[in-house]
Amino acid sequence: MTPEEKFNRDVWDVLRQIKEISLYIKKEQPIPYLVMFSYIDAPGETPYPNEELAVLEKLQEWGALKITNPEEISEKAREKFIGKYDEYEIRVFFEIIQPKFDAIYRQYKNSAQKGKQKPKQQSQKLFVFNATKLEYNNALFFLRLFYRKQLYILNSFCNGYLGIRNETINYFYTVLGQFVENILARKDFKKLSKEAPELFESLIGDLEAIDESWEFLQKEAYDFLGKIEKVYITAGSPSFDIPKELQEAFENIDRAIAAHKEYHDKLWERDIERIKKQFKEVDWWQSANRKSEKKKEKTEQKISTEPTITRIEITAMPELKIKNFDAPAKKAKKDTTNDILYLNDAGDLWREPKSKYCYPMGENSDRYKIVRYLASNNGYQQTLTISSALDGKNEQSIRTEIGKIRRNITKFLRIKDEGIIEGKKESGYRINPKYKIILKKE
Repeated sequence: MTPEEKFNRDVWDVLRQIKEISLYIKKEQPIPYLVMFSYIDAPGETPYPNEELAVLEKLQEWGALKITNPEEISEKAREKFIGKYDEYEIRVFFEIIQPKFDAIYRQYKNSAQKGKQKPKQQSQKLFVFNATKLEYNNALFFLRLFYRKQLYILNSFCNGYLGIRNETINYFYTVLGQFVENILARKDFKKLSKEAPELFESLIGDLEAIDESWEFLQKEAYDFLGKIEKVYITAGSPSFDIPKELQEAFENIDRAIAAHKEYHDKLWERDIERIKKQFKEVDWWQSANRKSEKKKEKTEQKISTEPTITRIEITAMPELKIKNFDAPAKKAKKDTTNDILYLNDAGDLWREPKSKYCYPMGENSDRYKIVRYLASNNGYQQTLTISSALDGKNEQSIRTEIGKIRRNITKFLRIKDEGIIEGKKESGYRINPKYKIILKKE
């Protein structure tokens, strides 16, 4: 990909995000655009965070928008890099300038549509596997083999690496999953299949909340592997020769994972170098802070070494009785402002002040429907029950959407502690009792 092609792709990606956000924001309100600086989730097909900021500034240069908080952006980026904040996110506010924005949007939209090509046909071939013709012990041997390798891929990648899309890894993962399903679909595996958890269908797509979803699925997935192992041992631990093609495929999986992690680590290092170059004044800030701290330490040491003479004289004190002395002191009233949230019919979830802490979900989105359902019903709600309320939405999709909601609440409402939505295995999900969501009509 040439530098020009990458630039055009990055501009189009930012334009699409702005367009989507603007649909949920009232016309008179400035557009909030969140830039997340995350070294682990280095993107593969989206702009780097510093490139997103550069694109926003370029759009302002072209007259498509006007950034309303440029000083805050510069200060926040600098303070974060010297370690003042635990999170690295920059909220950019701007006004869209028409008709220039729409003209640029159409230009890049047309360019993107012309540049689309048919996806290349997957040339990787794993192994031709027919589960129906295998004897039971043979099928059990391969079920154990395939499922373990599938969990190996998930466990290797659900630590930030999925932020980079990899079609080769996805192909292996998907094919292995199909092999497992084919074996479990047999009548002699019917009992075992009822206990099988629903894993991700694919590793290509919206991966925003896959880490959080895996956090809940991981124990269930490995519990099922334990059940397969138990059946396998009970059957006498049957062993069979692994076809050469399958051995080569497994070696390819291991190599692909290793190469993918190496590629990710290089992106991570490159991103750090870019940030360092972007904020050269950091060294000056750190040096100034060190000098200030050393000066403070010397002053404190000087004070602590000065001799002090203290004379204590003990005398008898008359017994004093102070009125209402024994009365317990009144506890300071706890500030519950952050514990009260609001949800309106437009799909906005916020805490006061709304202008600063608001998560626009959209009135027709599944995320809004999930939050509203949980806010309207006390206690844990089974995933199946939530699915029914959303017209039969896939249960795995429900779990994924809840993961996205949690992450976006942290971003937009800046709530970091226990989390607003709690999950419990076999019980489902509920609104954390610490919080109260008030439904409003607007």
